[in-house]
Amino acid sequence: MIVKNKKYDVLVIGGSHAGLSAAMALGRLRRSTLVVDAGKPRNQASEHANNLIGMDGIHPDIWRDKARADLKKYKTIEIVSGKVIDVQKIGDSFKAQLENGQEVQVRKLILAYGIKNKLPDIEGIWEHWGKSVFHCPYCHGFEFRDQRIGMVIGANFAEHMVPMMINISKDLVLFTEDADTLSNEFRDNLKRNKIKLITTKISSLESEESELKYIVLENGEKIPVKGIIVGPIMPLEMNANFADELNLEKDEMGFIKADMLGETSMQGVFAAGDIMTMQHSVLGAAATGQMAGAGVVGQLSQEEFN
Repeated sequence: MIVKNKKYDVLVIGGSHAGLSAAMALGRLRRSTLVVDAGKPRNQASEHANNLIGMDGIHPDIWRDKARADLKKYKTIEIVSGKVIDVQKIGDSFKAQLENGQEVQVRKLILAYGIKNKLPDIEGIWEHWGKSVFHCPYCHGFEFRDQRIGMVIGANFAEHMVPMMINISKDLVLFTEDADTLSNEFRDNLKRNKIKLITTKISSLESEESELKYIVLENGEKIPVKGIIVGPIMPLEMNANFADELNLEKDEMGFIKADMLGETSMQGVFAAGDIMTMQHSVLGAAATGQMAGAGVVGQLSQEEFN
């Protein structure tokens, strides 16, 4: 990784759906931008990006390749593979150090480095992640319509997600170990909707020829399922610590607080993608990236005009 310049208008940390969309907005308004991408997108295990109008079902890598190809005509955009290892605020600008030792000075930052996938401690779950184990009803639920779906979800999210999943399949099984915190009304609704509640700890997943077949409980019981949706596991874990190093404000769930255009509690620092919203999807990430890019352009333009 060798960057061409020492000064840029903007540094975008992260080059997936949010970061590349931010770069598009910046390129359209001809702002000099460096995008540094570590090459570990959250959806790298998935073969399809769904709920993406116009490109529904596209492979995420193909989307990223197309996005990078689109950006080539914007000569103010530079994309490199690698990591940013340090960011410091110096007056009204920022100094960033790259993993190869190079330093760049930028006027604005867009943080788009995403979050880490966190899954329950269940043997075999990672082998099915992004295929028959998923986290988003909109992104992967439709592919399991009218089939038996296991919901491995903490009680704090179950009351929100179970009613949503009924749209996809009525053959649901809820697995939660903290069922004692579920409301009586919710329990009654589970029975009314014929949704089985299992509180026994899950020990492993069992498959045949790479196809998920069973959720295996600690007592040895096997529950047949075709797919599994997992709920969020808190606390949130990001792919980088720049939000904490810059003392950015976060909400109670650990997401970076940002306004409508993505600006955080520190002027000149913007956030996009999964690190600043609970709505995790390709299109959602791209939208917040575009908004952050537009927010940066607006701020730079006003500063220069005034």
